[in-house]
Amino acid sequence: MIDVIIGYDDRNKIAHAARVRQRGYLQVKFVWSESGFKYEARAHTAIPNSPGAANGNVWVASRKIISDGTFQPYQEFLVGNNWIRGNIWFDLIEKQKAGTITEIDRKILIKGHFKLK
Repeated sequence: MIDVIIGYDDRNKIAHAARVRQRGYLQVKFVWSESGFKYEARAHTAIPNSPGAANGNVWVASRKIISDGTFQPYQEFLVGNNWIRGNIWFDLIEKQKAGTITEIDRKILIKGHFKLK
């Protein structure tokens, strides 16, 4: 499980570094490569009607396997302690937008939004 602790001064620095996204929320992301993956951790403020809205400010972590040309690269998202394929994650996001998401699907998305402490 990811445990994120950010102090008050860090929050102010993040707020200044964050970009206002088209839907009106603040987001900052960190990107790095390690062990054959390109990782991305995004912290963002609450997005109304999103799966993580109840959590307030959250982190979302993803990784993309770096291809050497012999296979198709793919993306994964961290949900709890497990990685799920990006196509599954994005299908759940689309279900949520369409209002067809099940309670089980919603719980998966919630577990993929880690509360900012």
